Amino acid sequence: MRVDYAGTQIASGRAFDPALKAYYVTLGWVITGENYSDWYRDGTFVRPRANNNFTSGPQGGWGLWELNFRYSVFDGSDFNTTNPQFTGRLGTSSSFPNITQGTNRADAYSLGLKWLPNYYTRFMVNLIHTEFDTPVTVNGQNTTYENAITLRAQVDF
Repeated sequence: MRVDYAGTQIASGRAFDPALKAYYVTLGWVITGENYSDWYRDGTFVRPRANNNFTSGPQGGWGLWELNFRYSVFDGSDFNTTNPQFTGRLGTSSSFPNITQGTNRADAYSLGLKWLPNYYTRFMVNLIHTEFDTPVTVNGQNTTYENAITLRAQVDF
């Protein structure tokens, strides 16, 4: 994804053209053996379906399990504190007064596990490590990275 913000500053006549850039690549493996190609029909994508729905007991199935790795980049380095006002200059936000120094580039690495016990239910967990190109200051503490765990559950009825 790339978004360009182009224009001319009225006061000085100075042209500006900063851009935001972001991209990601994901590698996934369906551990239980289902094929993504089975979920495309007549040019459309249908929801994944486990070969064997989860059930308890000796004859029970595991449902569908998928492991994913994602690498993501956000690059807003064209936006900095030296840009003239109204031309894509970084500023402070009154919405987050505890953040006194931000960053404009980050790289994130995610490891995800998805479980579909049946056609109508899905659970996901992601471990995410994000590295910042410059230290971020929050509540007076500097950091160059953050770690997160996200959980999500979906039920279709």
